[in-house]
Amino acid sequence: MGTAQQRPALKVVLDTNTVISALYHHGDTRRLSDHWRQGRLRLLASPAIVAEYVRVMAYPKFQADPDTAARTLNADLLPFLTPATPFQGNLPAPCRDPDDDAFLRAALGGRADWLITGDKALLTLHGRYPFEILRPGEALRRLSV
Repeated sequence: MGTAQQRPALKVVLDTNTVISALYHHGDTRRLSDHWRQGRLRLLASPAIVAEYVRVMAYPKFQADPDTAARTLNADLLPFLTPATPFQGNLPAPCRDPDDDAFLRAALGGRADWLITGDKALLTLHGRYPFEILRPGEALRRLSV
């Protein structure tokens, strides 16, 4: 009896709020980290995105002292990141929030399958890029199929 062929990992970019939710919260979004640990998701990130993750993980509201934040980052995120060279041209549809352009550029440059976000400014761009822009819940539904 043969084994079922495993699907290749989906290349995804996660916005900062999605990463923080997956690492620090116990809701549904937390299950995304299971998928990247199991190799079903390949996380793409540019240097600017990694810097943003690090900066936000240090916020006091997450009650993570710098050592705890560093341990979480080093154990639960960095080993699973694949460098993505950001797209340098004009974006097909820039985001209303220029700070979010880094996620679009990484997804374009890394040839992502999905950009996972809860950010309304990014979600309104769904259909205007060669990758899908999905809410975490939708991504989880698709991963469970």
